Formats: sequence, structure tokens, C-alpha cells
Amino acid sequence: KSLGDYLGKQQKRLQIPEQDRASVSSSFKATLVDMIASVNAQEFPYNDDVVIGFVNFNYTDTLERILGCNSALDINQCKVLKRHKNSICFRHVVHAHGALSLKMLFGVDNVDQVACLVIKELSASDGDLIKPQMAIHGDNQSYRIAKDWIKNAEFVVLFGLSYGATDASWWSEL
Repeated sequence: KSLGDYLGKQQKRLQIPEQDRASVSSSFKATLVDMIASVNAQEFPYNDDVVIGFVNFNYTDTLERILGCNSALDINQCKVLKRHKNSICFRHVVHAHGALSLKMLFGVDNVDQVACLVIKELSASDGDLIKPQMAIHGDNQSYRIAKDWIKNAEFVVLFGLSYGATDASWWSEL
């Protein structure tokens, strides 16, 4: 609860003035597409239209604000940008670990990362603190959607994913 309260306060600090929202969103999307294109050193690595979905491991709606989309899980939401002779469709953001407006999955990747023996035993038996177990046994649809998106993606850009052991199962997915 304290983490959620703190992140909520931090999230409110990001204020993009109404008159700048379209420009910020457009610049971010164009930069992202240019970054993807630079990977293959050709004009754009795909001949067909491209769909970009976002898997976010951050609990805030900062990415949605920058993208200029709402936080609702709307599978039909798609903002199109013409770039590199292709139509780039930007889908919604999926919060793999939940969000401030949803249940947050906060913990570690596996029980071996828990140092305290009492907590380790409790976590092993009921799955508390173990993010993959909480997601599987809970109602976090976003976790499952994120895994599906990663499995089917041709290109992945990560936001808010830990390089450490706390997100090891996601690195396995990738």
C-alpha cells in the first residue's frame, strides 16, 4: 500500500500540458519507430504494416501519458502513424505486473530469492511474494496477455523490467 501511495504521488508529478500532448506523443512514437528501423540498418525492417504493443513492468501510467492513449485495456485501440512507407499501429499498454489502478504484483521471481526462512516457507506454500505464482492464481489478465505478446512478437522493447533476478522468468520468456 505504501509503495502504491508513493508511486501515485510520483505519477501525478508528470504533467504534460494539453497543448504539448500531441507533440510529445508523436515525437516519442517517431523516435521509437526510428530506433526499430536502425536495428537492421535499412529504411525499415518490415515490408508490411506493423503493430506495436507495449508490455510495461512499471506500475504507473507514465507510458500511456507519453503515448497519448488511455489506460483501459482496450484491445481495439490503435493509433496509426505513417513512417518509413508503412502504417505503424500503436496498440494499448499492458501492465504485466499490474498498475496503480489495478492490483499490483509486487515481489520476487521465485522463492529462492527470499532470504528470511519464515517468509520463504510461507511464500513457498501460498505463493505470496512470488510474482509468477500470484499472477497465475490471481485475476491478473495482463500478465497472461503480456506473455502471449512476447511469444508472438518480432521485436520487443522493454519498459521498467528489472535486469536482476526479480524478473528472471520474463528474461526466460524473451
